[in-house]
Amino acid sequence: MLAALGTWCLSQGIALDVEKVLHPDTVERYCQLGLTRTTEQSSATVTSVLRRLGHVLTVRAPWWPQPPVHRCLELPAPYSVKELAIIDRDIPVHAMAGYNHRVMQNWFSDPRPEVLAFIENRK
Repeated sequence: MLAALGTWCLSQGIALDVEKVLHPDTVERYCQLGLTRTTEQSSATVTSVLRRLGHVLTVRAPWWPQPPVHRCLELPAPYSVKELAIIDRDIPVHAMAGYNHRVMQNWFSDPRPEVLAFIENRK
């Protein structure tokens, strides 16, 4: 990829300086004009890789700032004993007809250790 970019830069009269070859304008021009024999998917890959390399390898080139990194989804804490007691208390009096059986079935088949321990202690 970089060799092809370098060859294209020489044919355009651009000096082989990292800051000039991997400048955002040069990369975008190359991706629009220099990539003539590639498929749409491979040209998108080349564009992405050159943008990333330009951002990493240059110091003065005006690349846009990296987007903020988002945290991974945090899972909620397991049910406390108090919450399990409330759920156990409320299941039998649920208002929807026919729903209680399914709720109880799901409740008793819950594989989490805290639920299984609560069910055992309840008997």
